Amino acid sequence: MIQFSTPASLLFIENTPDEPSCSLNSEDEIFFAFIRSELNNEIRQPHQSTIENILAHSRNLSL
Repeated sequence: MIQFSTPASLLFIENTPDEPSCSLNSEDEIFFAFIRSELNNEIRQPHQSTIENILAHSRNLSL
């Protein structure tokens, strides 16, 4: 039997500062500010189809 586990350090997504890790020009900053809330939502609440795809893949691995 194969057993999979996730290290405790990966169970929680740490909140990162709102500052990007690279320098952005003003156009990039405006675009990022526009989509930031949607990106944060995807990190915290993945789409149901994403979860279903992961579960289907894990089921296929166990066959």
